[in-house]
Amino acid sequence: MLNYTGQKAGSPFIGSISGVLLFIAGIFCIQAKLAIVPFDMPEAETEITDGIFIEYSGAAYAMIKLTKYIMLFILPAFLVAILMSGFRLEGIHILWAIIKILAVVLILTLIRNTNPRIKIKQAISFFMVWMNLITIIALILIVFGY
Repeated sequence: MLNYTGQKAGSPFIGSISGVLLFIAGIFCIQAKLAIVPFDMPEAETEITDGIFIEYSGAAYAMIKLTKYIMLFILPAFLVAILMSGFRLEGIHILWAIIKILAVVLILTLIRNTNPRIKIKQAISFFMVWMNLITIIALILIVFGY
C-alpha cells in the first residue's frame, strides 16, 4: 500500500506536483458531478422546460435542488479533506476549514461564470483524454514520490 509521507506529516498534499494535478482534475470532476457550467448538459438553465426535471414539482423537485446545494458544500469539503490536509474542528481551525472550503467553492464559481456551456461530445473528449491523462500522470508521480 502506498503512503504519501506528506500526508502523514500533516503537510498539504496539494503542495506537491501530483497534488496540484489531482486538485485540477478534482475541480473539473466536481463541476461535472454538480452539472454546473460548463458541464450542465442535463439541466440547461436557458431551457424553457428546465431540462430533465420537467416532470418534478413540489417536494420532489425541492429535494433534487436541495441535494445539489448540499453537494456544493460536501464535494469541496471532500477535496479539502483529501488534498489540503483536511480540517480540525477545534478553535481557530474551524475558521481555517471554512476558508478552505469557500476557496474551493470560489474556484468552482469562477470557472462557472467565465466559461460557456460545452457540448456532450466535447465534455466526453475532455474527460476521457485530458482528465484521465492528468490523473494517470499524477498517480505515476505519486509512485515516484513527487
